Amino acid sequence: MVNPVSSRKEKFSLPSSQKAEERFFLAQELSLDGFAILRPKRQNGKIIDFVWDYANPAAHRLLRQKNLLGKDFAATLPITEKSGLLRDFVKVMESNQSSEGEIAYRTAKVSGWFQLTVIKLEDQLALSFRDITERKLWEESLRQSEARFKIITESNMIGLFFWDETGAILDANDAFLKILGYDRKAFFEKEPTWRDLTPSEFWAADEKAMAEMKKSGVCQPFEKELRHKKDFTIPVLLGAARLTAINYEGVAFVVDISERKEMEKQREIFLGHELKTPLAAIKGFAQLVFKRLEKTADQETLSYLSRINGKVDSLAQLISDLTDLTRIRADQLEFREEVFDFDALTREVIADCQAIAPNHQLILEGKTNQFIFADKSRIGQVLTNLLSNAVKYSPRAKKVIIRLNRDKNHLLVFIQDFGFGISQEDQEKIFQPFFRSALSKNEVNGVGLGLYISRQIAQHYGGNLLVKSRPQEGTTFSFSLPIRKGHA
Repeated sequence: MVNPVSSRKEKFSLPSSQKAEERFFLAQELSLDGFAILRPKRQNGKIIDFVWDYANPAAHRLLRQKNLLGKDFAATLPITEKSGLLRDFVKVMESNQSSEGEIAYRTAKVSGWFQLTVIKLEDQLALSFRDITERKLWEESLRQSEARFKIITESNMIGLFFWDETGAILDANDAFLKILGYDRKAFFEKEPTWRDLTPSEFWAADEKAMAEMKKSGVCQPFEKELRHKKDFTIPVLLGAARLTAINYEGVAFVVDISERKEMEKQREIFLGHELKTPLAAIKGFAQLVFKRLEKTADQETLSYLSRINGKVDSLAQLISDLTDLTRIRADQLEFREEVFDFDALTREVIADCQAIAPNHQLILEGKTNQFIFADKSRIGQVLTNLLSNAVKYSPRAKKVIIRLNRDKNHLLVFIQDFGFGISQEDQEKIFQPFFRSALSKNEVNGVGLGLYISRQIAQHYGGNLLVKSRPQEGTTFSFSLPIRKGHA
């Protein structure tokens, strides 16, 4: 390859000082930008093309050329006529005014975008260019993303608002304003902030979401309420993400869930009143008839009534579980804390379960000697569920073992049965609502809510519910609760 510096210096004007000239060329040789000197090619006094008089290594690299020197510009870059680049070069020569711009290129060897600067040097052109393809692709990607985002924003399918680092709301779409009952002018005259629109009981949830966004850039959608213009609150599902644009900090997506909340409320009323009330009446009448028939010693009828009682209890438990499921999903499961003796509660639950499981011996081992501050009814619910499951899923076994223990920070309950067992594949699935393994479906009645609810209760108090099991060898559930300071 011919050395472009030594072979072509004499053909174009350079600084008069030899030292400055050498520095100039050294800088161009090391530059990452393409730099070239073009000599006009004339025919009958008219410029018809340009010839490469000098091209630095970066120019050869960017254009994927081995040696440009002495070649016609249009021949090496056939895009020049179509793009108007040759015409622009001629204009610079004739007007003595520099030119800057961006140009798309596509040749057999290379394609993309260049940023060009062209100036006249006596009867030559100095050309500086750099590849901006990556930037242009990023800009195009950003443009498409903004176009898609604009479609979503203006479609008003969901509410959107933009906020800055102070929490001030800078902009919002019509769907968001409609949720809150405002027109655009009235809303922004208030200069609202995110907090202004949020009842105080949800400030902690907002702060948690902000912390999550600072860490990962987004927050998981969560339920909260916003203030309506008419001073009532609207239940919404809100998700948010931080943005890097200069004028705003982030965007929030808002969905009105008022209808869903109303349906959940009506369902809870239905489950809690419309079903429980007649069930209570059925059970009451059945018990009354049972007492009267005991005097006649009609054992067959008494057996039927006993079955009715059992089915009523099962249905009542199902309604209770469905109600709890609804409240858990709405994050509204109620807890009424009190201080109570954990060992005494465990003995009470075992006694109740033993009364209805005469074919199993429920064996209690160990003790915690611990009073705890929690919802006694909910903790009892967990213990009852685990014990009743142990009995149900080990119909051919004779015993269930309940072990109480404690470590420095936790109460520990282990409930071991010797029944069907649970496959490794199903051991995590059993804590999902409505999941039931194939074996349990065939052998035992139920809907698969008890373990889900029990784990939610345990986790509410910072504990957990875990399982270890082998098929046909039995199952051990471990229930842990943290020991709070101040309760010995």
